[in-house]
Amino acid sequence: MIQLIYKEFNPQIEFWKKKLDEIVIKHELVESSETQESVLLDGKERFIGEKAIDEHLVYLESYMKEWRNCRCDKWFDTGDL
Repeated sequence: MIQLIYKEFNPQIEFWKKKLDEIVIKHELVESSETQESVLLDGKERFIGEKAIDEHLVYLESYMKEWRNCRCDKWFDTGDL
């Protein structure tokens, strides 16, 4: 599950939430007064700051699009069925 931790609400949070909803990945947004910068946790990986979070979301979007497009006929010779 993706966890996005942020200090205070701003428009970037809405953009990230929309992007995560579009990618259809389980996620949680957490407002925390203890954090200085927004942080995205993805498993054991941590992305700190807007630029790193944006880059990771672009990667996730690309990865999930390819994963959903994965078909056996792209990788294996299925012959004439």
